[in-house]
Amino acid sequence: MYPDNLARALSSQLDAERAIHALTMSAFEAWLPHVKAAVLPSLTASTELPPDPDQIPNTAGAWEVALDEAVLYGIGLIYGYELLAVLTASGAVAEDILDTDTDTDTDTDTDTDERARERPDRPATPDELPNSTLAKQARKIVAASLGVPTSDITALDRRLANLPTVRHLQSEYLGQVRNRMVNTPEAVFRDITVQLDQAIAAGEGSEAQRKRVQQFLSPTTGDWTGRAMTVARTESAGAMSHATIEAATLRNEVLEEDLTQIWICTLDSRTRKSHWAADGQRVPLGSTFRVGRAQIRYPGDPRGPAEEVMNCRCRVAVLAADEALPGEQDRHTERGPGDSTVRNREGNQQDEIDRRAEEGNIRAREDPAGLGRVASINTEEQDMADEDTIEIDDTTTDTDTGVTFRTFTDSVIAVLGTPTDDRRILAADMDFRFREFPLPVMWTKQSSGGHFDAYTVGVMETARVDGDKVLASGYLLNSDEADEAADQLAHGVTGPSVDLGDADWIYTNEAGEEITEEMWEEAYDSGQELKVYETITSAKLMGVTLVATPAFGETTLKLDPERVAKDVAVVASLVAAAARPIDTTYDAALFANPQLDGPTPVTYDTKTGRIYGHLACFGQCHVGITDQCVVAPRSKTDYAHFHTSPPVLTTDGRLPVGRLTVGTGHAGPRLGARPAAEHYDNTGTCFALVRVGEDEHGIWFSGIPHPTATDEQIRAGLSAPLSGDWRTIGGNLELVAALAVNTPGFPVLVAGASDENDRPRTLVASLGPRAESKRAGRVDPKEFAREVVKEMRAQDRRNEQARKVLASVERRREARAIIEQVGV
Repeated sequence: MYPDNLARALSSQLDAERAIHALTMSAFEAWLPHVKAAVLPSLTASTELPPDPDQIPNTAGAWEVALDEAVLYGIGLIYGYELLAVLTASGAVAEDILDTDTDTDTDTDTDTDERARERPDRPATPDELPNSTLAKQARKIVAASLGVPTSDITALDRRLANLPTVRHLQSEYLGQVRNRMVNTPEAVFRDITVQLDQAIAAGEGSEAQRKRVQQFLSPTTGDWTGRAMTVARTESAGAMSHATIEAATLRNEVLEEDLTQIWICTLDSRTRKSHWAADGQRVPLGSTFRVGRAQIRYPGDPRGPAEEVMNCRCRVAVLAADEALPGEQDRHTERGPGDSTVRNREGNQQDEIDRRAEEGNIRAREDPAGLGRVASINTEEQDMADEDTIEIDDTTTDTDTGVTFRTFTDSVIAVLGTPTDDRRILAADMDFRFREFPLPVMWTKQSSGGHFDAYTVGVMETARVDGDKVLASGYLLNSDEADEAADQLAHGVTGPSVDLGDADWIYTNEAGEEITEEMWEEAYDSGQELKVYETITSAKLMGVTLVATPAFGETTLKLDPERVAKDVAVVASLVAAAARPIDTTYDAALFANPQLDGPTPVTYDTKTGRIYGHLACFGQCHVGITDQCVVAPRSKTDYAHFHTSPPVLTTDGRLPVGRLTVGTGHAGPRLGARPAAEHYDNTGTCFALVRVGEDEHGIWFSGIPHPTATDEQIRAGLSAPLSGDWRTIGGNLELVAALAVNTPGFPVLVAGASDENDRPRTLVASLGPRAESKRAGRVDPKEFAREVVKEMRAQDRRNEQARKVLASVERRREARAIIEQVGV
């Protein structure tokens, strides 16, 4: 077994956790002065400006340097240390298992400033080490945490440089870590914005606002230690487990061992029920563990759902296939000095095991099926594989009729005929329909556009339209997230926002009249602003999400004074029914790289139901920028900022996806990444859920039609080319949205439409009109007419170019087949 006992398995992870916490704090302390200087500018010693959070993106470069030189470099050393430890656990020498660089001189001890200025998360070559202040400090931190001399860590770095296989695994894992942490400036921007919103609401002046931000940005008064601890717990679990499994896999390949992997949890009251149940779960090496309702490769798996990954304190161990599970040993893993039983456990280890067993929370090592069971609420314990299993916290009260829940009765979840601040209206006479009940009640823990990253915290059993209000009744679940949501509801800081589908809408004026061409012309001639409202005339209620700022101020979800007992079996079926869209399992191949032979427009495969193609082609200039060639950017985050929709369930586990949108325009150029994403979700309709990646031709996409999209919406999305929206995140342009438009800026070239030098001859389409800015005054009619004629002639030329491209009979036949298949 490696590690050779359970106590050592968890203690080594604690060492890694302490190191990563210190490394992250080191990076924060190096970066925060840059943020402070940017956000808190001063004109003179006596004149200070209010905080300016818009300057935070300018510090992205400084953050990336700190991230690379401290966090990633240090985690790389920890990862390599653990990987070599596993490789040599059987007495084998790592160099005997791995390929080595034999043509390098390992005796050279030259530190170069040049190497320090490069990406220090990349492994050092034998004759040079990262020599920046942060990198030197990182080596000392890792050495102190692992309990070895700094010279040993320096020697380790040089040894790793001689092992290309380890360097590859190390670099691959660090790339995942970098993707998770590179958007820290954006997260801090959101946090500071919240601070300033609170300050303004409290009537604070510039001086008080500056003081508030100064405290937030201080490593001693801000919550940076807590942030660093979250990073440390998550990344230590992931790094140690990933290194262990990869090293064991290498050993399997070379030494032909038959190995398995087991899940090890912390035995105290803080351990999640699902992680407790997984303790002792054993699967073949390289397989996934069943943890809760997720399939997870190892503790801290970045592909796993956040509720099972964040702050995970578990560990993975490797055993021979014929090796018995290790016996029980003390596995206290509390953070800090003192007896762990005092803080997070009453009694000894066996007392905690017995207490959990009485609740029905059975570990895999005691479960004959080897899976484990969460805390069952029935007298007959339910297996974890049962999707209807419900976790109940310690405050749940059993009664003769079932379990008690917090209920709400006739709560106002929407208002008809009243405009929102962003000029949307649910028409007073609209056709308001309801999806088959029960419906989910979701809750967003933090602000995120489009109700993303929401937890299911309750069930809506009934709803109805009563006059100008939509009233709903149901109950909250007995979960940790539901408890937090209930607390916010009690304080009046969160409220319901309806999730609508299959919607029809029109543009109206303040009086509710649909806007006509005559109204536009009259407003234009008079120079007066025409207030335009997006009025929804028909929609189906899909659910409700609790958010901090619901669109309608009158909505509220008020909990009843007393809990109500409900039959457990009924509750289980209702929860499963409310979450039914999530239960659909899709073939993972539908979201994989489609392996396209050349540039491909939006394509629909009628046999598989797959939507795929290229969003943009590399090397193709943006047609709307005439003075220079601007090409589609490549992602540095593996399109993490596009894959922000709730994960879909596939045959390979849950997979984050992005949305293809139709029925709106591009977000304004001055918006940040988050507001831009919110724009598409609030004003458009998602017609497909896809994954995005890069091949030799460009940016590919592949996925499925959105489950709740109508045939008409899907047809509209398939019949138009796609246009991407890139925003600056972490110093790089990253894709945040994709929109079906008539004239994309990066049109996909038809095959064969280039000359002998591979230069584009014609384009499928060109850039459409830009969003209008506010007019300073009336426009000269003659000048306006000249511009219209000029644009019409330019459009004629573009149309002619497009017709030449689309003249290919085969291409038209393919397009017609797609349209006919979707029912046009």
